[in-house]
Amino acid sequence: MELLQLKYFQAVAQCENMTLAAKTLRIAQPAISQSISRLERELGCPLFTRYGKRIRLNACGTLLLQRLPSILGAIDNEKIELSELSNNPKQHICLNVLSCSSFLPKLLQSFRQKYPSTSFNLIQNPQASEYDICLSSIPSAEAGKLDMVLMEEEMLLAVPRSYTAASDSISMDDLTGADFISLNKGSAFRAVTDYYCQKAGFTPNIIFESDNPSIVRGLIGMGLGVAFWPQITWGAVHDDFVKTLHIKDLDCRRSVLISVSKGKQITGTVQLFLTFAKEFFSDLASGVTRTGL
Repeated sequence: MELLQLKYFQAVAQCENMTLAAKTLRIAQPAISQSISRLERELGCPLFTRYGKRIRLNACGTLLLQRLPSILGAIDNEKIELSELSNNPKQHICLNVLSCSSFLPKLLQSFRQKYPSTSFNLIQNPQASEYDICLSSIPSAEAGKLDMVLMEEEMLLAVPRSYTAASDSISMDDLTGADFISLNKGSAFRAVTDYYCQKAGFTPNIIFESDNPSIVRGLIGMGLGVAFWPQITWGAVHDDFVKTLHIKDLDCRRSVLISVSKGKQITGTVQLFLTFAKEFFSDLASGVTRTGL
């Protein structure tokens, strides 16, 4: 099957007339007839029903026409990607990682398997302005103000296993005065923590703060306080001393975002990464939904 055959088929399907389609394409009518005949032989089924000089799509032809935009679109995307790699054999992306660092190795590994000529400079600086792409998070209620939303996830509350709770959920009112553990002020995670506590009418009593999520998780496990726990990016709790609870009186969710630095030109490689990241996180969120985590 050739690309030209598909384009000829599309023209004939739209015109419902071989001669008119040939004139539209500015080619000889026998050439388009032969192309359609070869396509039907290769597919093993007729695509049109003939009514004298006029033709109409049959069921097989209708199905192919419906699928054609995605087929041609995929081919065009591949041509763009191949051209990008051919014309720019060495590409570099500066990525500012303010959220979801636990999934970064897998994301970069998957991307470089497909685009091995791309290199990365990874930074973690909320004040940085010299970067290409930023990965961050904000409360879902605020997500409409920024660029591309990669996914949304529930913010659970992680508590020591000894914490007394009547069910698998807790009210924000019960957390007034509780000892919180969080990342440092200025981080995306801390901003989400402060936001939802303030929505509940109090300022969190932060007794431990760190720039390392694994330390935060460790402190929770030691029974030293409570903390918000991103359901997808932090995953299931693998600690006998920690459990997670749903927050029942406030829709605590955060949006994972990806954005391009202001004033930066979106090059082909940057666009490829934006598209790839969206698909990566979409698959990630779908997997969590299917498994019920």
